[in-house]
Amino acid sequence: MIDIKALRQQKADLLAKNRALLNQEAANRDLTEAESAEFEANKTAMLSLNSRISRAEEQMDAERNAPASARFQVGHNNAEDKPWRNLGEQLSALAKTTINERHGNPHLADVRIQKARSLQAALGTSETVPSDGGFLVEPEYSSELLRRIYETGEVAKRCKKRPMKSAQLTIPTVDETSRQDGSRWGGILSYWLAEAQLYTGTKPKFGQAKLVANKLIALIYATNELLEDTEMLTSMVDDVVPQEISFKLDTAIISGSGAGQPLGVLTAPSTVTVPYASGEGTSGTGPSTTDILGMYSRLFAPYRKKAVWFINQSIEPSLYPLTLGSPSLGQYLIYTPPGVNGNNNPYGLLFGLPVIPIEQTSSVGVAGDIILFGPDGYLLAERKEVIADSSMHVAFLTDEMAFRWTYRVDGQPWWKTPLTPYYPAGGTAPPTLSSTVILQTR
Repeated sequence: MIDIKALRQQKADLLAKNRALLNQEAANRDLTEAESAEFEANKTAMLSLNSRISRAEEQMDAERNAPASARFQVGHNNAEDKPWRNLGEQLSALAKTTINERHGNPHLADVRIQKARSLQAALGTSETVPSDGGFLVEPEYSSELLRRIYETGEVAKRCKKRPMKSAQLTIPTVDETSRQDGSRWGGILSYWLAEAQLYTGTKPKFGQAKLVANKLIALIYATNELLEDTEMLTSMVDDVVPQEISFKLDTAIISGSGAGQPLGVLTAPSTVTVPYASGEGTSGTGPSTTDILGMYSRLFAPYRKKAVWFINQSIEPSLYPLTLGSPSLGQYLIYTPPGVNGNNNPYGLLFGLPVIPIEQTSSVGVAGDIILFGPDGYLLAERKEVIADSSMHVAFLTDEMAFRWTYRVDGQPWWKTPLTPYYPAGGTAPPTLSSTVILQTR
């Protein structure tokens, strides 16, 4: 069977060579006789490759539409040799295999699906629930889905990520709750030592962050007509599945319970809640300048470089009139809308940090309607594969095939509690800091 992927790669290589030759002309010099001959030879070779690719694709289509008896021959199954043209074709084959297997016709199942399932079983993909079954989506399609998941959302893509190769990931963490001497890094102490004096040994205290490959499930439905149109099915999956998974993942990072899903920052004990300044709201229950200053001062300073404000879109108007200074000495706005005063970003800026409206924040006036989020303080662990399965029974009455997508992920803040910053001996302990700061319900 002709390897279409190899032919396409050959064509791409020839295109690259001719592009390099044309770049020589762009440098204000003519091609040499040898270079001109090479250019023409590459053009001829590409025309030949186009014909071979076209014939191979026509043959694949003919085999795909031929009766099963013609496609699957004794001694060798031609389906094993056919690459997937797109994700939609892969899903269509999965649906047809499911139907044939449940109707007692396993010999009509697509061999590529059967081989992938056997490989999945050998790799132990569903180690927590062996009966889950399913089918590993091809790595190139799986990677594209994950990329779209992070492009679509605003929260997960900013978190610190770690790969998860098994059902559980245990990461050692430093048990640090204070920056005072003897508490930094969980118990490491450094000090000045005069000559010939004895020193005292110290050792750090470590904790563990345990993350479990929780399952995030997405369901889509496809009619028989859509299953035949693999290009349209691919387009729908590329659009709908990443958006839905991204929405649920961002929601969990913000408000997840930690039970069977990531632990959200609004639930985590490490999050700092700042009291609101009573009577200073500029519009209804929107934050005041004092509230914003209070929140900004409680974010751990090293996290400010990448920090963002997540807000309920309804409080956005209350940010415009916020000012610093006094009427007598002069005032200036602390919020810069997009397109104003050199802000060419798609989002407004508050103390120079992006202000991003998201749906997952709390209702206006409730703690969590404005969140100062330092993404380096949140750990997200994920499996790099996506599993798909199908069912003909879920939507039997409407003549639809249901596809189930399983994405395995977990997350939690690095810190277990807020951090007490350093202060001189005999002084008063300052307010605690965190990687996430919210404003009290008002």
